[in-house]
Amino acid sequence: MKNKSLQKAAFTLPETLVAISVLIVVLSAVMNLTVSNIRGNQGNADAIIAYGLAQEAIEALRNVRDSNWLLGADFQGKIGEICVWGNCLPNVLSQKKRFIIERNSIAQSSGAEVELSQIVQYAPWKLSAVSEKNAVVDLERTRLYLENGNFARYRHLSDAESIGGSPYDSATLRASKFYRYLEITPVNYKNGAKTLKYRAAAVVKWQDGVRNREVSLDVELTDWKGGGA
Repeated sequence: MKNKSLQKAAFTLPETLVAISVLIVVLSAVMNLTVSNIRGNQGNADAIIAYGLAQEAIEALRNVRDSNWLLGADFQGKIGEICVWGNCLPNVLSQKKRFIIERNSIAQSSGAEVELSQIVQYAPWKLSAVSEKNAVVDLERTRLYLENGNFARYRHLSDAESIGGSPYDSATLRASKFYRYLEITPVNYKNGAKTLKYRAAAVVKWQDGVRNREVSLDVELTDWKGGGA
């Protein structure tokens, strides 16, 4: 007679299948949680970058306003008939216009006196109106590109690179997921003719997987010389 105490217990086939099924469920849950955390972290990183890009546009616009005051330009950015920043700010009450704002490729001064007609070449920022169709912004025009190098820097393509000119250099630039533009609206007038205040929003858009995301920072700019409040 066999000694039952020496017999070893073993899993039956149904028990093995149940154990494997439980293990698969647990591993799937862990994997889904890990992927979700990675996506969440990436989404948070993208949002931080987007807020930084929006803040940069707001600070650049403030610098434009302050430089107008120092240069003797009017609140629109005009000296005579010249728009110092490439395009002038709008001057029709409540008419929203959209622009991209970018660091200008400042011309090197020879030390000689600069002619007024050349002042745009020496402006630190460049404002370019964004074309629209049925009030929809031409987003591709507002795309930001990342410069390859030791320091990450985002910029728009220049007019020569993006409007019928030479293609951008993919060795030094790569298209980012971010789009940025300014929405600028005159909101206060003096005697119905002179703008005293602008309301501006820096809008940054990007796609996160299948979701379209957007951040916007708002600011009101007043005409210091005109006494806008």
